[in-house]
Amino acid sequence: MKKIFLLLGGILLSINLAGCLTVPSWMKFPRPQDSGAPAEILPSYSGPKVRIILPDFAVTSAKVGSAVGTGLRQMLAAALLNCKRFYIIEPQLEKSEKQGVKVPARQEAGLIINVTVTDFQPQASGGSAGMGGGGGMRSGALGGLSGRPSNKAHIGLEVRIADALTTERILSAHKVQAQAADISGNIMADPLGDWPLPGSLSAYGRTPMEKAIRLCLSETVRYLAQNIPEDYYKY
Repeated sequence: MKKIFLLLGGILLSINLAGCLTVPSWMKFPRPQDSGAPAEILPSYSGPKVRIILPDFAVTSAKVGSAVGTGLRQMLAAALLNCKRFYIIEPQLEKSEKQGVKVPARQEAGLIINVTVTDFQPQASGGSAGMGGGGGMRSGALGGLSGRPSNKAHIGLEVRIADALTTERILSAHKVQAQAADISGNIMADPLGDWPLPGSLSAYGRTPMEKAIRLCLSETVRYLAQNIPEDYYKY
């Protein structure tokens, strides 16, 4: 009987240790290699800006329509304007400030930011979180025992910075990805603030997909702000 009690005590101790070693998702954001950490908050800025063209997003992710790309473009444009570093020129003929005539937008802008939506999965993985449920390291032991469902949303973007006049000159390219399994916590660096999801993305409001979208766009803004050469900031 004593051996049985010792065995049960060891099992309970192991479960408690597993729970202690697991960090609940509501306590902190995961590291970037797990599911996309929030972008660093950009310092305040009041200097010259860079003029960019932000074309319609290409969409290569399966079962995703162009409306998703349109909504993501709207959100990224708002985020870029909010960080006070960019002027966005629409990709059509614009009026020249100096000559008062219509000139191609490429001659007005310094850079073209091309974005492709490569992955957009509102439910990238399912099953039960925790032990034996495919929930991964962030799932607690009790969550696994109770069979709590897991709903991980995932989004991936390919971002390219190109010179507007010499488009074959790619200055920088980067893959941005984000993943979320819940909607708890605050996205401290969200440059959109309280800006809501546009109509084409409204179905994902208050879901892990909205959190993944905001994490991904925050990281995209950070990447652009840190990788555009200083000599493009002229205006």
